[in-house]
Amino acid sequence: MAIAVAFVLLCAVVTFAAQQKDAIPVIPGQEYHVWNLHRHPWFWEVLASAVMGWLLSIVKGFAGTEGFYNHYFSNTPNGVIMLSDLICLVVAGAYFGTAIYNPQNVVAAIAAGLNWPVGLNALLGQRRKR
Repeated sequence: MAIAVAFVLLCAVVTFAAQQKDAIPVIPGQEYHVWNLHRHPWFWEVLASAVMGWLLSIVKGFAGTEGFYNHYFSNTPNGVIMLSDLICLVVAGAYFGTAIYNPQNVVAAIAAGLNWPVGLNALLGQRRKR
């Protein structure tokens, strides 16, 4: 169910963004840095697809930051784990995907965002106990 909702939201964002691309001013030769990377024309599509990649990794059983919190703290609230997952995996994945891939169309933006949360979760290396 969560994947279906994420897919519908991703399609809505991509459709809306495709209609709004003419309204975003692209300055030729503009360089993007960490502090202005969110102004990249395709950043929000990368972020939306990173959310979908994060949900996909949760469904596949990756623990995300839960293993870290369980190792160092006891009884960590689920809200803290979810918020740190969003920051560490989704937001960081969107910045990494936009900075490294520099997407120029919607397919590249979706690919740039979709793979980072799954890859970062795989690097964390812990599977959720069922």
